[in-house]
Amino acid sequence: MKARFSHRVNRYKKHAISLLCTALLSISSVGAVGACGSVKSMNAKPGTMYSHSSSGEPVIAYDAGNSYSLDQEGHVLISYRNGDVTAQAPLTLDTTGSVQGMGRADTGFYIAEEKTAIVYGFANGQSSQLHVLISEDMGKTWTDTPIPGSAGYDTKFIGFTNKAEGWIVSGGSAGAGRSLNHVYQTSDGGKTWRELGNPNDQYTEQLTGAGFSSGDIGFLGYRYYADKGPTVYWTQDGGKSWEKLVISLSDSWDAYQKTPLSPVFNGKDGRLPILLSLDGEVAGTVYLTSKDYGLTWNDEEGRILSEGHYR
Repeated sequence: MKARFSHRVNRYKKHAISLLCTALLSISSVGAVGACGSVKSMNAKPGTMYSHSSSGEPVIAYDAGNSYSLDQEGHVLISYRNGDVTAQAPLTLDTTGSVQGMGRADTGFYIAEEKTAIVYGFANGQSSQLHVLISEDMGKTWTDTPIPGSAGYDTKFIGFTNKAEGWIVSGGSAGAGRSLNHVYQTSDGGKTWRELGNPNDQYTEQLTGAGFSSGDIGFLGYRYYADKGPTVYWTQDGGKSWEKLVISLSDSWDAYQKTPLSPVFNGKDGRLPILLSLDGEVAGTVYLTSKDYGLTWNDEEGRILSEGHYR
């Protein structure tokens, strides 16, 4: 009986080890597939993201239960957990419209409990530069980091895909109907930033939204014009090249002007809001969804509206 019992125990141990090895092999295989696709795992809790309407006014693209507001003097007030936690950022914005680059519409916000980031300032690529305020403890403490050589003073967007990896897109008017836009990226939580390539050689219009799903895949949305939109350019190689994302919406939306807002990603799952307007009045929002980091987009009925190929 002792020998029989020992045999069963040893057989159970071998079976358990076999299951463990199989599990480890499966995990390694998933990691290998992810590495081959060069798509990194993202943070599972996106923060509140802001965009701009076609008129340039800030609108919420994604509400994570956090928000910001300004008091009469322009002090930036941050709210977390639907108001359960509040804080004041060390930043005062211009409420008179007389200081370029420092108004509410000129400032980018990303508000999450794990990471709050604000990009602000007038940057001319030389003496003046963008600044990034970051808090990782819901506004108790802040760091203020300048971005040397940065440019942009009008529309600004900022976001993080996890605590370390983030992006900034800033724009600046370059004449009637034109805006030069600049893209920056960080991999150390916002301590340092590097400039990526941009689609300015292909398209130079006013930005309405921006977002990245990984270090390689990013999207820029633009104000509609004669074609009514939506106009979105995207990169699949970290800003080295950009191309127009072809989005085939239902014919039922043809009469509406379509403004792409900032896409938001929860891992590989993404949502791209498109604001609908008719004769200057907001009529609603259409949401496109993605299950593959934004390589393909579907409408609410599951139809494929846009499809790309990862490089």
